[in-house]
Amino acid sequence: MKRSSIILSVISGFVLIVFWSIVFGLTRFFPNSKENLKRPIFKSTVSIIKDTSGVPYIEGDDYRDVLRAQGLATARDRFFQMELIRRKMRGRLSEIFGNKALAIDVWHRRLGFSQVAVLALQKMTPETQEVWESYAQGVNDYLKNETLPWEIKLLGYQ
Repeated sequence: MKRSSIILSVISGFVLIVFWSIVFGLTRFFPNSKENLKRPIFKSTVSIIKDTSGVPYIEGDDYRDVLRAQGLATARDRFFQMELIRRKMRGRLSEIFGNKALAIDVWHRRLGFSQVAVLALQKMTPETQEVWESYAQGVNDYLKNETLPWEIKLLGYQ
């Protein structure tokens, strides 16, 4: 009787620890949360505050840091969507979904969105390029330092 009580206590303790670890890990997705970002890419203090609807508000002293935080927040919430849009516009969905997406890929390659993006980048002002570069740094920081979304893992690619 004593041995089964100890085993039951250990299992219960383990389940509670796992449960609270999961809850703590998910708090960044909960509404009414505030996170102060302290990462090497930020030169100043930046905060992401989510309201009761889960909408993020970003506060910071340097606008480039705010843009980096926007990229990070967007990647956290929407990376799989961003990845699908990127692949669709480049005509590369079939790399994930196989022959079912081949017709879409052919169509988008004919439309030439990749070439349009390259030309748009060449025509951007240095200020606009700086905005997009800062945003991309935030997305890349997410990819480098955080866990990829479950959709990416499920499809088995990086």
